Amino acid sequence: MIHRLIVERLDRTLSTDEASHVERHLSMCPDCCVFDEQMSEIRKACKALKEGKAVWPEPLRDDDAK
Repeated sequence: MIHRLIVERLDRTLSTDEASHVERHLSMCPDCCVFDEQMSEIRKACKALKEGKAVWPEPLRDDDAK
């Protein structure tokens, strides 16, 4: 459920209260912070691909590069 809300937050479709709830959760949950960062990077890559400006992204964390 929280992952869906994180995505909706990135889409800017949440109410102010819902967005605040997600922000509070992200401040306490490292795993969801990683998910949020990954979704943001995916969105940036998709936008760059659509605009013809795609580049290889940097690894999000050292252990992601393994």
